[in-house]
Amino acid sequence: MADTTPAPAAPAASTPFWQYLKDNVPNHLKVIAIILGITAAVIGVNYIRDLKQELVNQQKVTATLSQKFQAVGSGAVTGNSQATQAQVTAQATDVFGAQIVALMSGQNAKINSLTSAIGMTNMQVAALATPKQPTTFTALQQSAQPQSALTYGLTGYPLEQTRPNGPALSSVNLFYDPTQTNTGKAFAGTTWTSYQEQFTTSVGDWERQKDGGFRTTVKLSRTVSKPDPNNPGKTLQVGTEIIPLTSADTVYTPKGLLDGAIQPDPRWTLGLGVGSNKVGSYTPAAEIGYRVLGNYGVFAGTANNGAYGGITIRLGSKKQ
Repeated sequence: MADTTPAPAAPAASTPFWQYLKDNVPNHLKVIAIILGITAAVIGVNYIRDLKQELVNQQKVTATLSQKFQAVGSGAVTGNSQATQAQVTAQATDVFGAQIVALMSGQNAKINSLTSAIGMTNMQVAALATPKQPTTFTALQQSAQPQSALTYGLTGYPLEQTRPNGPALSSVNLFYDPTQTNTGKAFAGTTWTSYQEQFTTSVGDWERQKDGGFRTTVKLSRTVSKPDPNNPGKTLQVGTEIIPLTSADTVYTPKGLLDGAIQPDPRWTLGLGVGSNKVGSYTPAAEIGYRVLGNYGVFAGTANNGAYGGITIRLGSKKQ
């Protein structure tokens, strides 16, 4: 008996993507035109937005580099300039030493800006302050030699530096023997004490809301301490003074200026690769993406005679 079972139908041949486009050209052209119109509008709007941001960044750079040195109260706002990365690194080597620069290099770091300031205390001539204990001088004279042979010598008379506009920085313990004609012998035993000086530098970076320019504020102060006569090894604070700055300057590298400004991330993304099909052959694959707004974008690509597309969402925080 003959087999009358119908033969299985042959699987429908898949229509290649490009053939699919050819068979429906009129409809596809309308869709493509609409998509291209929307895409062109989005790209145009974003292009204008990016141009505005670039203009804002240029204004920030101009406002930053036009800043001049300005003394404000006890501090100062530095003048600003720009140099190449190599020039700023060379200056940093001179200021901080080769070890600091080597440390930066070891950490794959680069210096973005360098601030230098010069403080100056003017020369002063001050009269000797009136001793707080006048009788001490007579007592030291009398103890220098017997009463029957007073020569008005001194055995360690303390004199502290007088500075009308700041704390004393040193003192002298004076020994004097008027019977000696040799200077070295007449003042033998005299000692100077240089007080401990602690310098504090404060540097602050800020951005003006008016023009977005960057500023650097510098302040330099000095705290002076002297040995405590009642507690050996301890010190007493003599006073604190603000050291006036006569000049200050901040040198930015190009990267340092750009890092301070908001830089738009690139909007276009292009990907090239290969794709495999079920039979194990490989064909070229390509993809293009566009960031539409913020972290959101769209992409489209082709592989294995087919097309694909979708939306993208960038995850994570903004770049540091």
